[in-house]
Amino acid sequence: MDSFHRVRDAVTLFDRVSLSSLSPSFYPSSSASPSASSSSSSSSSSSSPTLSARRLSGYGVSVLSSARCGPLAMAAMAVSVLIFAVTMMTVVIADGSPGVTYLPKGVQVSLRAKWSGTSLLLEAGEFVGATREDLFWPFVEEWIHGQPPPQSIGATGESLPADERCAAAMGGSVRRLLGPAFEPIFLLSLSFREYSPKLVVYRQLAWQSLRRFGFTSSSPSDDDATAAEDGGRSGRHVARPGPANSAAAKDRHRLDSSDPFPTNGSCCWVDVGGQKPLLDPAELDTWIERAKLGATVADEAEHLVEVHSFDHVISDGSSVAAVAVLYGAMGTACFEKMHAALSAAAREGYFKYVYRPVLPHGCGGDGGNCLLMGAGADVTLGGYGVELALKNMEYSAIDDSSVKKDVATESGKPTEDLDRAVNGFIFSKLLARRPEKAAELLTFRDHLMSAADIDDKINVWDLKDIGLLASQRIAQASDPLRLLQEINHNFPSVVSSLSRMKLNKTVSDEILSNQRMLMAGKNLLAINQAVIDLENLDLFTLMEIARKEIALGSQLSKLKLPREVMKQMMNLPEPSLDMVVRVDVRSDEFLHFLNDLETDAKYRRWGNNLFELLMPMFPGQMRYIRKNLFTAVYVIDPGSPKSLRAVDSIMHYYNNNVPVRFGIIIATGEVLSIVEEKGGAGGEAVVKKALQEENGTVSQSVSLMTARVFYHVVRNFGAKEGFSFLAKLNEVRGGEEGGDAPSAGADSEEEDDAISQEHLEEALRATLKRLLAKEKKEKVAADELIAELRGNLDYLDDVILSTLFAHRKGLDNAAIPCLVMNGLVFPSNQVLIAMNEELGRIQEKVYYGLISQKTNVLDRLLQEHGFARYNPVVLSSDGTKPKYVELASAAVEEKSILRKLRYLHHPGGDDEVKAISHLVVVDIERKEGKQLVLQALRHLASDVEGKSRVGILHNPRRTRDRTSAPGADDDPERPAAAAAAAAASLLPRILLAATSLPGQSAKLLPFLQTLLESSAVAELMTSTNKLQAEASVRDTLLDSVAAMAKSAGLRPDGLLKSLTDPTAIRDALQRIQEEQEFVKSLGIEPGLDAVVTNGRVLLLGRDCKQLTAEDFELLGKVEYSQRVSEVETLMEDLEWSDADPDDVTSEFLSTMIMAASSAVSSRTKTSETAKFEFLSDQHSAIVHQDDNSLLTVDAILDPISTTAQAITPLLILLRDWLHPSFRIILNPQTNLADLPLKNFYRFAQPLNKDLVSSLQDGAAARFINMPASRTLTMNLYVPEPWLVEPVVAPYDLDNLQLQKLDAGTMHVAFELEALMVTGHCFEEGSRDPPRGLQLLLGTKENPHIVDTIVMANLGYFQLKAAPGVWALRLAPGRSALLYSTVHADADNTLIPEKGDAGEEEVVSVRVVVSDLKGKVVRMKVKKRPGKETEKILWEEGDWNNEDEEQGATIARHGAGGSNKRGSSWSDWFLGLGGRKKEGSNLSSLEASSPEGLPPSSRRTGEMIHIFSVASGHLYERFLRIMILSVIKNTNRPVKFWFIKNYLSPSFKDLIPHMSREYDFEYELVTYKWPSWLHKQVEKQRIIWAYKILFLDVLFPLSLKKVIFVDADQIVRTDLGELYDMDLKGKPLAYTPFCDNNKEMDGYRFWKQGFWKDHLRGRPYHISALYVVHLAKFRLIAAGDHLRVVYESLSRDPNSLANLDQDLPNYAQHKVPIFSLPMEWLWCESWCGNATKAKAKTIDLCNNPMTKEPKLEGAKRIVAEWPALDEEQRIFTAKIERMYMQLQPDAELPEVDMKSPEEPASAPSSMLSEQSMEGEGQKGTTDSVVDTSTNGRSSCPSGVHQEEGKGSGSAVTRSSGERDEL
Repeated sequence: MDSFHRVRDAVTLFDRVSLSSLSPSFYPSSSASPSASSSSSSSSSSSSPTLSARRLSGYGVSVLSSARCGPLAMAAMAVSVLIFAVTMMTVVIADGSPGVTYLPKGVQVSLRAKWSGTSLLLEAGEFVGATREDLFWPFVEEWIHGQPPPQSIGATGESLPADERCAAAMGGSVRRLLGPAFEPIFLLSLSFREYSPKLVVYRQLAWQSLRRFGFTSSSPSDDDATAAEDGGRSGRHVARPGPANSAAAKDRHRLDSSDPFPTNGSCCWVDVGGQKPLLDPAELDTWIERAKLGATVADEAEHLVEVHSFDHVISDGSSVAAVAVLYGAMGTACFEKMHAALSAAAREGYFKYVYRPVLPHGCGGDGGNCLLMGAGADVTLGGYGVELALKNMEYSAIDDSSVKKDVATESGKPTEDLDRAVNGFIFSKLLARRPEKAAELLTFRDHLMSAADIDDKINVWDLKDIGLLASQRIAQASDPLRLLQEINHNFPSVVSSLSRMKLNKTVSDEILSNQRMLMAGKNLLAINQAVIDLENLDLFTLMEIARKEIALGSQLSKLKLPREVMKQMMNLPEPSLDMVVRVDVRSDEFLHFLNDLETDAKYRRWGNNLFELLMPMFPGQMRYIRKNLFTAVYVIDPGSPKSLRAVDSIMHYYNNNVPVRFGIIIATGEVLSIVEEKGGAGGEAVVKKALQEENGTVSQSVSLMTARVFYHVVRNFGAKEGFSFLAKLNEVRGGEEGGDAPSAGADSEEEDDAISQEHLEEALRATLKRLLAKEKKEKVAADELIAELRGNLDYLDDVILSTLFAHRKGLDNAAIPCLVMNGLVFPSNQVLIAMNEELGRIQEKVYYGLISQKTNVLDRLLQEHGFARYNPVVLSSDGTKPKYVELASAAVEEKSILRKLRYLHHPGGDDEVKAISHLVVVDIERKEGKQLVLQALRHLASDVEGKSRVGILHNPRRTRDRTSAPGADDDPERPAAAAAAAAASLLPRILLAATSLPGQSAKLLPFLQTLLESSAVAELMTSTNKLQAEASVRDTLLDSVAAMAKSAGLRPDGLLKSLTDPTAIRDALQRIQEEQEFVKSLGIEPGLDAVVTNGRVLLLGRDCKQLTAEDFELLGKVEYSQRVSEVETLMEDLEWSDADPDDVTSEFLSTMIMAASSAVSSRTKTSETAKFEFLSDQHSAIVHQDDNSLLTVDAILDPISTTAQAITPLLILLRDWLHPSFRIILNPQTNLADLPLKNFYRFAQPLNKDLVSSLQDGAAARFINMPASRTLTMNLYVPEPWLVEPVVAPYDLDNLQLQKLDAGTMHVAFELEALMVTGHCFEEGSRDPPRGLQLLLGTKENPHIVDTIVMANLGYFQLKAAPGVWALRLAPGRSALLYSTVHADADNTLIPEKGDAGEEEVVSVRVVVSDLKGKVVRMKVKKRPGKETEKILWEEGDWNNEDEEQGATIARHGAGGSNKRGSSWSDWFLGLGGRKKEGSNLSSLEASSPEGLPPSSRRTGEMIHIFSVASGHLYERFLRIMILSVIKNTNRPVKFWFIKNYLSPSFKDLIPHMSREYDFEYELVTYKWPSWLHKQVEKQRIIWAYKILFLDVLFPLSLKKVIFVDADQIVRTDLGELYDMDLKGKPLAYTPFCDNNKEMDGYRFWKQGFWKDHLRGRPYHISALYVVHLAKFRLIAAGDHLRVVYESLSRDPNSLANLDQDLPNYAQHKVPIFSLPMEWLWCESWCGNATKAKAKTIDLCNNPMTKEPKLEGAKRIVAEWPALDEEQRIFTAKIERMYMQLQPDAELPEVDMKSPEEPASAPSSMLSEQSMEGEGQKGTTDSVVDTSTNGRSSCPSGVHQEEGKGSGSAVTRSSGERDEL
């Protein structure tokens, strides 16, 4: 009766509930009729409860959908409630126990970081600093006491709990400092702990600082110090085993002591590079006073603290060497005083003040301090996806061992999202309205959700339109985005309901209409029209994109632009780095062509059909078309051997009919040097004058004479003969003539023979002899011609003018010789590369009809992207992205320097709007600065179009006199100081005063040019002591200034007054200081010259040497064409309603254009754009328009695709937090024949938006009411750089059956093991990957922590790292011997380090891992001189010698000669704790026996290395049995290598004890799947791939050989025999499939069809057992070959059905296989019983005929298997009992893993999975190797491997037919 009353109450409740509580999100457009629904429902009362619930969800909703309005809706509601009542009664009857409430079973997945919690307040500061660094310090000042600033919270906030008050106050600070638009993204960032890794970096630096001072801890015990140093993972108190559900077990991974301890009781300390830190304010004050006096101690200069790019720095910008680093946290008692003292002194310029936020352990004040919020607790991460995939159970792989109970489960319900609609009901609203009925409502919800089981009886024809039906239901919902997530996250449960819907023709017609313009099933996402890469999109990338868009919107809003214009500006595309910029070198006078493909008779037989370009051709084959498609112009110095080699290349290509038009331009280095010295000023006359020698004659250098002779030959005999003359000159010089073109490396060689006068005469003599004989003219001796040229100036003007032409084009000495291919500049030896790059662009234009037979191709290309000058820095031709700063904030600030700045214009153009604004930043008292201003003025004088203006900002170099009294040198109140400052800044003040004078630029420009070119200025600049320049020099300059001003029509009296009046001088000095402060805010250091063009920053001396007037013009044109023009267009017709009409001047508009374009340019986004306006969105789209939002999300989604599964939660996050406008076009696949989704998916995120709740509950993925009877497999989809592992998993995650769980929720915990540092390495010049190059990642103190090798595939490498500052370097030995590092990308810095005595300097790359996005490094290396022909990989015969030599080298270079590898900081994070360093060729191997255990003494001989992989408890059980079978059959030492990725926590806990008990070693290895390699989807196929794809990088380089043994294999012999077998030089050895079981002939696919033809008599091998000769494998690049083959085949879903087996068999033509004798592997499926007795191993192959479960087969087939199974079961149970019986704090001596050889301070890992090094294994892992378990849950029995492997039918057979494993 209680159940009945509960049902009655529910009926009454729902009768009263408003329909607004219903979510129409689940309404289908139509379905079964109401009568049908009623009938079906009534009939269900006699069915099972599950069936009834299913019908309720299916038909009850149908009734609702058919009556959506008016009384019908209420009727439908009543029907639904009646159905519910009947169902509830059925449940009661079926259960037979009234009052029984259904408790759902669920799974909750969390992922925690390996570091302990960081303060949310410090994270908030990092967010502010990352958004705007200049606002970081105001944030610090607000929170300096750790308490909420009064203005951050209102009166209502004062009554909130402490944490909520702190969270509200932090949001208030961000809102006030950054603007309201940033508060949502700030709260989202803190919820997902985005900046926690940044604080971990500061922790690392803090620990390094303390260790340098000899401090490790101020805590009461050394044990705690050790615990803190290794992150709380010391074996002493962490390794205690205990029950998995105990508090100790749950906290095993928590780094509760990872923060530094207070140093001598102080929570702050200052590191100034000396021998001790400054611990209290008094010590600091003393040091500051000494710093002001310049009396810093000597040792500080030797140990300067390094300042990193991510540091927070206060400085006056001067180049002071002293650095003071404050470690501490705002809110601590010591911080306020130290921060105030340091910041004040640093702003005066005495040193640089660096603040690194660190919260030492135990600091932070009382609980009311907001600093403590989040500190110390676990950091739970979100932003990843989790799937529970339906598993194919064709071959059973479930362990029959009992499942452990009461482990990591909780009775009751998991944490749920009640806002999620369930069959149309939103229960959060219902609970809010009727809280007293919570139990009944939740029971009803549970029944609805549990009813959503999977219907296996869906017909194929029902799936045909399932995508259209899903789109229809989604588009018609009230909250379509939520329903989109509901459907694709629970698709197997809702597919049945979807299939019963009736398709609306209007919806299907619109979708099909869109798909005429769009590929069905395509997915696309764009934010503000910028396309986002969905393959690599994750939450943190999305937040970064959103933050940039919000920042841009905030900047544009300051300009008070109309909202529509702001949206259009935010949608402007980013110029592509691939955008070609061409230089126009066309000239009838200076360009000499060798040939013309369109007119020369030589090419008359060639066709002229341009469409041949579009025909397919073999790679490298040329198209011979009679059209000048490729025009190659070489700019050469004929006196340079390098240039003559380029001419030799031209003649080679010409003689071999390469379809290119060749030409040359002459430019001699001698003339170019003169022009560059003169700054580009002057012309022909100036150069001639400079060429004159002392005797008045013109220079007769070989270069100049050769150029004149060339012109003589050209003018008298034609251009072709001029080319022949230069080729002859190269020949007599000793260079090449004809033959093959010079190699790519030729230009890098030292020039052999310089050109001499004799070479010139001999070449001319031979040329004239041939030409005059042919022309039958009078013979003229070559020496006579040369003498004649020496006696006159013939052709000298031609050479000078040609050289000046090249200089005007920007082709100077540094660029020559060079190739200009169709306007694109290349090195002179890359003509074929240039052709290949241009071909695609020309093909595209031919395809679209932009190039025809009548088109001049060169003219057309230059018309589109041609510029008159080449400057690689301005044009970004090397692919480097230009630096931009936003000027919008400064442009609108009332007191900003930009509001005061006077701009210079082209004469007569002062009143015109200028789209380009050049801010010239100069130290005018330097020669380079004066020259830069002169070039800018010359540019303005020649800017006839009047599109640009120039403003001058002074940036003097500060040279503080440290010997003077503090503050006396720059104090303008002191007369002496004022006089000195005035004398030192006379020239800047003159420019400042002149530009402040009233008057037009027509008068001002000539005055400034005359002034800067005057001798008076030159005399002032050459004065030896500017601070004490003679009065006569200054007076002379002032007199000259007055005269020049008067001559220019300016008022000299006003000018002189501003230069002599003390008040005016003081104002001018203040103005210069303000300008320098502004320049500093742009990131430009004092004394540096720079040009800032509409926000683009060019640093002179760093980015380029100097800019000429032509460069200013080029810079303006490039910026205008790429970024500014569209901004100008948008602002042309704006109505400035908020501005005074009198203020809207041309100057105002020019500033607004500069500000807006700089803001747009400073925001980075993808250059690919997408617009979806052409697609219809009336009936099949999700559209939401928010006029107040500046974010617009456009998407095309297949609603039931894996991409939509991952993207939908991100879209909902955007919608709920940032409220963008969005338009999502639904684009489903049509004509489906199979379920598109066979999984359940969840996105890990906090359950609530509230920051405090999200911090307490943490992010998690929650699965509620999954189908209990189905077998599920769990997979994680984490951001690409994350490497994670399970640490709490009581059940088999590969074979999860919820019906076996006790009532409640299973909690699964993963841990972030590492953040990946990936990269690409290439050789400079050749661009080839240095295959096999060995790289080390470490710190300065410990260079070798992890290591890897470089693949041939894309030069890829990967290393795992923790957040921190690392050094990436070449490994000592052959890598460092043959190569040196020469370049790293802009985000990384090259650090030269001194090598040991007699060794080369080591250059490392600084790598900073400071966020959750990991790090990508691009580096270049080059061969050392004399090593160009050597290879890095050894020949096999030299392997042992090289290995021994390099091992000795590594031992010398390791951590300071210590035997300890790594550092405590990296050890705990990377799992390297306690690993010993022995002589090795790359890195030490991890000890794999538990610490403290004695070395093996029972086994002798060379170690056998065995590799295996397992996943799932059954295959881990098989794996333990396989280990026993191996160990029991050999007396030799054995080492097992296991892939760590898929092992369960229980196995990793058990294996250390098993290795001790059975006397073997082991090691865990892992390798992150590269992002560029095609990914497998199914977990089983991923495991197969790991068996074969990464063998070259998975193991240490010193490991010569390894045997793979399947987990389900039984070994009956000594594997030493196989290990020692001669493989006859082959890298792989497999056993062929046996064929004596005739019953299986029909399944032997390799004997027919494709495989028979492909193998051509070679055997097809089984992959259950194979040997890898790793030395040979790497030597022939077998891994690279296999990955290439895999990449080409794997994209076809029908290929590589049995990946690990098909791939090596398919590729055995390139990677040969040695066939082992048949007795090495026997399996019943393929081999007859006659050979079983001889079998050395027995594999439990799947039988595709019987599909017998493996457990049954094992007991039947292998006689010894039951005994081995019982032995492992007993051992496993014993270890389990040991764990369960121990108290959490009890000691366990046997597992106290402190090795006697290890130093006392070395950290060890809990339950360390370390075994001892074998004698035969001295080396390191080139992969990521980890032997620390870091603590696991308890050890239930079970094991893994692959199932479902039967035979197949070829490369395209089904995966169900598996032959092995």
